[in-house]
Amino acid sequence: DGEIKHSPPLPATNILELRMAFLPWSQEVADYVLKLKPQITGVKIFRCPMTQKLWSGAPSNAKWIQINGKLGNPYFGLNMKDCGAEITP
Repeated sequence: DGEIKHSPPLPATNILELRMAFLPWSQEVADYVLKLKPQITGVKIFRCPMTQKLWSGAPSNAKWIQINGKLGNPYFGLNMKDCGAEITP
């Protein structure tokens, strides 16, 4: 419907809390951008196949967007910064 329902994550007290808040917002933004992708340039959408290991109940294949640049996984940070694959519509 063209409206983002989740808010960007607020400041967190630890990295897990921040990742838990970031994930639903990031998924929604990535899905929205995927719908518009033919009309948008310079935005890449990636997915991480291991996000279910972040916490109990976390989804697998969580998505995020990046403005150009090299893959930088926000879910695992420096531990697995290159983990992921670009999604093409």
